[in-house]
Amino acid sequence: MAYNLLRAIMWEAADTNDVSKRLISLQTSRQYLKSFITALLNAGKRKSQFLYKTMLDKIVQKLLPERSDRTEPRVIKRRKKSYPLMTKPRNATKPQIAA
Repeated sequence: MAYNLLRAIMWEAADTNDVSKRLISLQTSRQYLKSFITALLNAGKRKSQFLYKTMLDKIVQKLLPERSDRTEPRVIKRRKKSYPLMTKPRNATKPQIAA
């Protein structure tokens, strides 16, 4: 649940500042959220909105560098063993193998 909250904050920071979502660091976002959380909880409505906007701006200030060639092909490597793949549950496969 905390991971989803952190990802939502990262996406909002990217959307409000017109930055690519891929360039926002998870670790930086976590650190800023950790440092701002007590102030956000203790502040009034107007001040907490200001602090939240400030936190989003801070998150976007430390972007990751552009990383080229970071896509991996979605393929299955060949199977090195001559045994067939187990495509059924183990308890259904055992009687067939034993027979």
